[in-house]
Amino acid sequence: MSPSTSPSKHFLSPFPSLRLNNLLNHGGQAFIVAFPGGVVLKCPIRWALDDCLPAQARKGAEIEERVATESMSTEKQILSLIDHKPHPNILQALMVVPEGIFFPRMCSTLDDRVVGFRDLHYPECYTSEPLKLQWIGQIISAAVWLESLGFVHGDLTPRNLLLDRRDNIKLTDFGESVRIGGWSQCGAPPHVPWVFETRDHRSEQYAIGWTIHDIYCGLPADFEGPDDFDEWDRVRFPAVGDLPVGRIIQRCWHLQYGSLSALESDFRQLYAASCPWYSRLIMWTRSFWGLFLDHCHSWMLRKKCRHVYTTLLEHDPSCGLLDYSLSVEEMPKPLSRDPKYDL
Repeated sequence: MSPSTSPSKHFLSPFPSLRLNNLLNHGGQAFIVAFPGGVVLKCPIRWALDDCLPAQARKGAEIEERVATESMSTEKQILSLIDHKPHPNILQALMVVPEGIFFPRMCSTLDDRVVGFRDLHYPECYTSEPLKLQWIGQIISAAVWLESLGFVHGDLTPRNLLLDRRDNIKLTDFGESVRIGGWSQCGAPPHVPWVFETRDHRSEQYAIGWTIHDIYCGLPADFEGPDDFDEWDRVRFPAVGDLPVGRIIQRCWHLQYGSLSALESDFRQLYAASCPWYSRLIMWTRSFWGLFLDHCHSWMLRKKCRHVYTTLLEHDPSCGLLDYSLSVEEMPKPLSRDPKYDL
């Protein structure tokens, strides 16, 4: 059978009037579509299947759809909680609809930003030592906030940490979140190894330790994580003694913090000793006014979301109002993702 006639499946748009020509990215359970004006829509993956697709492949696609729907439902529940108890480093939804979730568009993932400077040598991706410490503090603070609400993120990796226009961390993607002590089948070694069948402060601090290591050094190609808690003390972790936060990384890897709050307290002491008071004051001032501007910007984006959603519901596929060909070009290169798909 030729490639053009082989059985296939492709993403099914949640709205008849929406063409996925501005699909920014997708994972195993959701895809992200961009709109003009700094708004994106996250939707669970649904498949349009060819009639000749084999039964086994069709069944697999149906299972994927069910898992994606459950993950989106979990994320909506967490975001509803965050909406009532917000945190500056957790990405809030602009609008939750039956088809998905509207978010403000961020500049990049932490993963893209770090790789952009370390491996691709983009000068605009330069990260100073104070900025690295700021990111670490914001990541820990967001995780502690979730812990105070009785939840853990469950998939805390650099790809789920976004950066806004002022280089502030925004934790996102709560589809794998569970209550503290809850069971999870999510795995993303080395950050989230399979040995953690339940999620609590141990799994989260381990993920944070690797995320901090990623900010400074990247991931080692030859690291083999523990398969069992009994062999934890025999694992050969990368050397981090020469890093400013090496002691904290080691304690995270060896699960020595009794809670994420204890980790935050330890980091604050290191941060106070590493950063002069005037640097901390400057960053605090920027953060304060940044939050004020974010609130104003969010109000405008929520209004835009209502307009976009109404347009998606009311217009037919041929409607010219749904031409979003410029939306991908709104963010500065190279941190923005180019559209990868023309569906």
